[in-house]
Amino acid sequence: MLFKELKDRKTKNPQFQFKVRISFTEIYKETVYDLLHQQREGQVSLESYPTVQVMEGEDGIILRNLSVYEITTKEDALKLFFLGNKNRITTATTMNNVSSRSHAIFTIAVDTEGRKGDRTVFTSGKINLVDLAGSERMYKMANTKEAITEAKSINLSLHYLEQVIVCLREQANQMIR
Repeated sequence: MLFKELKDRKTKNPQFQFKVRISFTEIYKETVYDLLHQQREGQVSLESYPTVQVMEGEDGIILRNLSVYEITTKEDALKLFFLGNKNRITTATTMNNVSSRSHAIFTIAVDTEGRKGDRTVFTSGKINLVDLAGSERMYKMANTKEAITEAKSINLSLHYLEQVIVCLREQANQMIR
């Protein structure tokens, strides 16, 4: 849909310009990893994976050491999605043969430039597609030390997300009153 819409806009207004950028991260045990980093392919140990530093800037969160790819087709986007998905940390559990052990965020950012009357208008937008690791039931797992650590991390991050959603709901309710 995105590329069809951008193509339609370009057809209607040849001066219309756009850029689409993709990044793909995973959060595993409170550490952020770049799923599209070139060094990631073929690496076998987690310690060899490059990490992404999360910093706070004037305009929001900055992700340092994150690969961002400019793309021009939906096929390019799908290739990056499947590559990143293949690079996710997975393991077999008693409930699932291939279980993701992390949260993943596939980000699509779009910057546009076009004419509106006699002025140039710049817009940007971003959508984050998020795949959350599932809540872990300790009594249903093979309780190795690593599995327990992963499960605690997954459950704790899901708990914090729940608390954020509860706070946002409470703020929305207060604004309505």
